[in-house]
Amino acid sequence: HGAGFANLVCARSKTVLIEFKQLPHSWDYELLSMKLDMPYVGIQTSMQHNDPGKVDIDKVRDALHKAQSLAMEAGIAAFSAPAPAAPPSQEADPAAASPTAAPAPAAPASQEA
Repeated sequence: HGAGFANLVCARSKTVLIEFKQLPHSWDYELLSMKLDMPYVGIQTSMQHNDPGKVDIDKVRDALHKAQSLAMEAGIAAFSAPAPAAPPSQEADPAAASPTAAPAPAAPASQEA
């Protein structure tokens, strides 16, 4: 719970919180999200606090749609991902950058007569 609370405290207001509700459900995240002006979407599950459980994928899909609508109403970009990193620059010698390239032949040793 500590990491989740830290994420909430550091998030921007209007950030939508989606929580998988365990049994029994604790209201901590729901109450904290209201205090921080963050819309809350809870997904009911059959999970006990320390046990695995199943989550209905349709409920997750519905929660994501609701979260996106709430974010749009709040005027924030919903589900925006950071731009992908630029590809690494290519080496001058393409063979040197290729992990499957055969090594360059060694220079012949000088022979003196």
